Amino acid sequence: GARAACWAAPCTRSGASASARGAHAEMAARPLRIMMSTDFFYPDAGGVECHVYSLAQGLIARGHAVCVLTRSRGARRGVRWMTNGLKVYYAPRLEMPWGTSLPTAFGSAALVRAVALREAIDVVHAHQNCSALAHEAVHAARALGIPCVFTDHSLFGFADTASILTNQLLRWTLAEIQAVVCVSHVSKENSVLRSGVRPELVYVIPNAVDAEQFAPREASHSGERPDSCHGHESDGQADVSSSGEVASSAIDDAGGTGTDVSSADPYLTVVVMNRLTYRKGVDLLVQVVPAVCASHPGVRFVIGGDGPRRGQLEQMVELHGLQRRVELLGGVRHDDVCSVLNRGRVFLSCSLTEAFCMAVVEAAAAGLMGVST
Repeated sequence: GARAACWAAPCTRSGASASARGAHAEMAARPLRIMMSTDFFYPDAGGVECHVYSLAQGLIARGHAVCVLTRSRGARRGVRWMTNGLKVYYAPRLEMPWGTSLPTAFGSAALVRAVALREAIDVVHAHQNCSALAHEAVHAARALGIPCVFTDHSLFGFADTASILTNQLLRWTLAEIQAVVCVSHVSKENSVLRSGVRPELVYVIPNAVDAEQFAPREASHSGERPDSCHGHESDGQADVSSSGEVASSAIDDAGGTGTDVSSADPYLTVVVMNRLTYRKGVDLLVQVVPAVCASHPGVRFVIGGDGPRRGQLEQMVELHGLQRRVELLGGVRHDDVCSVLNRGRVFLSCSLTEAFCMAVVEAAAAGLMGVST
């Protein structure tokens, strides 16, 4: 958790005194007051939002006090309370088109100071490299002498203009950080190269999901977690040949694909669940779906999620006449993700880059076979 990552890390100040190290040890032995800071939080949907909420709930369950500082969303501003006493500060901030708050360098210093003093914060845990509020919270907290942990959730490039600017900002932010958390070893390598942070300060903690929340469809009725082929006769042959042909045996005469909701469904259902953005591979998806539907009449797609690239999918459906083969669900509440996954047998991810795709893990927990770029 945040406590272990922060206090297991060596102090970055070369002149750290024994008394300071003793204070760190004393703080590690008692419940902490932790502030999560990020632009990405509920009611928005996404991997970072789910991670921050779940981590906060886990820390609360361990006896720590946690609050979240995030940007306001419409009428949702001020202080709100969530499950188990999670306190959320929705701060009034101007929103950029890509979903982050307007970068102001030190514009959030007074806000962070006020929250940190009111909540008697021991540790600030900032999330996501492209979150302006996360960076500003780190700088304000370090000015107050509060230790900071930074979690990098995504991979970024090195050559394009946006990546160059973002990487310079990350290098500045991580200069005095106590610990950095990455969600995979690839993410760690990427973050170290981009920011120049010392590798010994970077910890790899993979994303995880609560498997009980993503049980296969049969398990929701029987209370068990059966094999993914439960209820599906097998002739010992692969369902999909090396040429990509879907075997007829993969579709039951009486009922779909073993995990489809409708027992009279003749289709093999492929589920796609992610934000509809360029980075999530929508440009690739709009090419894949018509090609698969044209070559495999027994396949259909259920696509959940929303975003700026949804228009491309709607245009693709109209252009190829796939209204009966492609279902666009729009935004899906996290509580409903499992029921959508239970409708399919194959999960498709077309993401261009992923540090650690939580959607694939959720699909695997729900018993789906995964296909990913």
